[in-house]
Amino acid sequence: MSAIRIETKNLLELLGSLVYTAAQDPEDGAVAGVLLHTDRGERGLEPGRTDLLVGTSCNGFAVGQTYVHADGQLHEPMLWRIDDVRTVIDAFKRKAKEHKEHAVEIRIDEGVFVVRESEDALFEADGLRLEFSPGRIEEYPRTVWSLLVRRPDFLEHRDSSGRVVPAVPRTDFGSAALEPFVRVAKARKSALETYRYHQRSPLLVQIGTSYIGAVTSYRWDDDIDGAGQEPDAAVYVPDLPPPPRKPEADADLPPGSSILRDGAGVVLSTADTSAVDEPLSEFPDLERDPDLLCQAAEVLITGQLGSVTLLQRKLRIGATKANRLIDQLVQRGVLGPARGSKAREVLVPVDGLAEVLEEIRGGAQ
Repeated sequence: MSAIRIETKNLLELLGSLVYTAAQDPEDGAVAGVLLHTDRGERGLEPGRTDLLVGTSCNGFAVGQTYVHADGQLHEPMLWRIDDVRTVIDAFKRKAKEHKEHAVEIRIDEGVFVVRESEDALFEADGLRLEFSPGRIEEYPRTVWSLLVRRPDFLEHRDSSGRVVPAVPRTDFGSAALEPFVRVAKARKSALETYRYHQRSPLLVQIGTSYIGAVTSYRWDDDIDGAGQEPDAAVYVPDLPPPPRKPEADADLPPGSSILRDGAGVVLSTADTSAVDEPLSEFPDLERDPDLLCQAAEVLITGQLGSVTLLQRKLRIGATKANRLIDQLVQRGVLGPARGSKAREVLVPVDGLAEVLEEIRGGAQ
């Protein structure tokens, strides 16, 4: 017989996180459960190594693993069926809320798993005890842990003919594959970090300091000509009216002007409207950083691709700023008009870059 002692809140957090990436139908076999084993390792920033209870679950396209502190070691791993996992959570949830220091003992007793309240607890215990038989651990897939291994960014993938498959930006995931990690992050109140090395490699996920997961894509596009370079969905920008005038702007009206209000509308009447029509009919120059505009011109002219996505990636800016830069380069004749979902045409050849940069810097002086 071997046993460990663990705080109930820690056990429930571990099981609750791993339920999301476990298969839910008992008919799915061994993956419809949570595999538990003990190990020794570091816990957060605390020095030294300590006893850990480690849990793993998978559902065929996603895998998750996390660990918590425990006292003691088990002599063999355990596979808890998904129904037994839910039973343990439901049975001890109230006790964990009522007593922050509540703890349980987990034992393997002649092939039976036992979860019971710890006898050395400082609180009043009513002797709650659960027993259940193990799942078929011999059928659990052995490959899931290899998916969690950190992969170097130079890792190569080859196709059936031995040709190296280059990495492309696009990877396709089903919404159901990513949902478990979103729910884990919400439950743990932690950020969801993702690490992608290649469209054929699993996307690694980390949540907090002790949860790691992996999800595999359901389709690769590296064998499709021109695919995966950038999103090709159309973006439609509305034709909005000019922004409303600020009340304090009324004091700046030219002589002879008057404002006629009719309900919610505002009509400007003046003998000479040329001065006041300009700010209402055209938006001001929103990007006043010539260096950033030069960088944008260099990226697009060098790459000969008028892409908003390319600017975002190369300059590490948001979509709004990237679109402003595109608009300014269109006005300067660097880029052509919009072509639906396709990238804009670059009208300036690569050898014309220096002239464009000189013009931008000269206009800023």
